[in-house]
Amino acid sequence: MVKKKRTARSALDPRDLFDHQARNLSAIKMGNVQELHIHEVEWARNEQGAFIPKRVPNSDRVLQAELVLLAMGFWDRKIRR
Repeated sequence: MVKKKRTARSALDPRDLFDHQARNLSAIKMGNVQELHIHEVEWARNEQGAFIPKRVPNSDRVLQAELVLLAMGFWDRKIRR
């Protein structure tokens, strides 16, 4: 299979949404997603030195959506090594 070289990025390229957080979901009726509201974040250190996301002012965007998948990770303190 021959891969085509990508010459131009589309308007909804996922690489443009790397440092964004979902803020809100809009629905026409219960169970049907219509829009995903997101905003850009910057990573900055807090007083303890940990990285935390800080919202970038005026970076709100609305994406049309039919399906939103949530990928969430959980950490169990008992398994700590």
